[in-house]
Amino acid sequence: IQKLEDGYFTELGISALWISPFQAQPDQAYKEWNPLYRMSSGYHGYWPVSPREVDARFGTKDEFRTLVNIAHSQHIKVLSDFVSNHVHEEHPYFKNNKEWFGNVELPDGSMNIRRWDGDTRLTTWFEPFLPSFDYSNPNAIDAVVADAIWWTQEYDIDGFRQDAVKHVPHTFWKKLTNELKINFPEKVFFQIGETFGSDELILSYVNPSELNAQFNFDIYFNARNIFASVNGEMSSLEKTVEKNLQVYHPLNLMGTITSSHDQVRFISIADEQMTFSENGTERAFSNPPENIEHVSSYQKLANFTAFNFSMPGIPVVYYGEEIGLPGAGDPDNRRPMKFGKKLNMGESMLKEKVSSLVHLRKEYSALSIGDFYSIYLNGPIWVYFKIYFDEIILVAMNQSDKQQSLSFENPFSVSSWRRLKNDIPFSLAGNKTTLHLQPYSYGFFLGQ
Repeated sequence: IQKLEDGYFTELGISALWISPFQAQPDQAYKEWNPLYRMSSGYHGYWPVSPREVDARFGTKDEFRTLVNIAHSQHIKVLSDFVSNHVHEEHPYFKNNKEWFGNVELPDGSMNIRRWDGDTRLTTWFEPFLPSFDYSNPNAIDAVVADAIWWTQEYDIDGFRQDAVKHVPHTFWKKLTNELKINFPEKVFFQIGETFGSDELILSYVNPSELNAQFNFDIYFNARNIFASVNGEMSSLEKTVEKNLQVYHPLNLMGTITSSHDQVRFISIADEQMTFSENGTERAFSNPPENIEHVSSYQKLANFTAFNFSMPGIPVVYYGEEIGLPGAGDPDNRRPMKFGKKLNMGESMLKEKVSSLVHLRKEYSALSIGDFYSIYLNGPIWVYFKIYFDEIILVAMNQSDKQQSLSFENPFSVSSWRRLKNDIPFSLAGNKTTLHLQPYSYGFFLGQ
């Protein structure tokens, strides 16, 4: 509420807030299902013990209502994270309706825990104390859908970030989406899901009767390696983008990210304090990354962000990514946020760049829904056009530690280029454009 009132999100250009799961959580710690058997609490919000109570550590019901009202007064939407796959064993649904849930033990006597794929995808439990719904029981579907409708009606929220989508059957998502349309016919409601898996599996949930979108992990898992490297080979990213446009289509609402609460903070990899192949959770406990050492790490994150903001879909800025907050895996990727005078020079620089990108995307439709044309590709250098009717945007990136100069023939008629919030030297002679890019830099230009 305070940061809304301070104008932080308006200044940054944010148009929607995704709030962590804030249903009531257990007060004690539980032993997690992994070889180290650590004791952990429900700090993340994914262990609900009540269907319609706000966890007191987030605030009160009235305070949440105030948050939504203030956000709406600033034309900012509010999405709630919603947990539909499971509850905590202390939840009244499990205590009173055991028949709504599957078994943690398989017929052969082995434990059906964290078996994410195959025949157990829809039945697996995440933890021994987190019963997973068996949605072949229609009463279970009705109860959880009714809760989602209640949250929407009670607090006027604008959508859900849906957790663990692939572990919940299509019948549930169709019932939920249909009930939302029936109960809120005038409301523009947005649902974005989280599914780790193939493009086909992810896309199977994105349709008019289920979800509006999912997170674009295909782009993320490919792009993060390139933008974190010293000299990123852009040709592989170009191939990923071309394939992604075929799978999800040139106009889509898929969420693009540079990191999330499930991933290691990108900037700690870019700063060479970690690698993506490491166990991020173990590093969180044993040897978490320290403060960012290299200014170039902020520039790499800026490049990654600029790429996301020039692609189709909806860019999602996980809190702290706008300033380059470091961190290993969960829970170290949930460090306290920093604001204002607490930011160092690199963090302030990055925040200014992210804000600039947000506002550019709002101003120029070509960045989000324009046709994509790859024009120039040479190792870490990539130039592509985004075109929407007569609006032509040139995007140029240098993902290397050296200054780069390049020239290319324009495939479309352009009489001049205008810089969009950058100071990159360029020239246009006839139909040939020449650019001079600093190390780890990007630039957007408007054709005229």
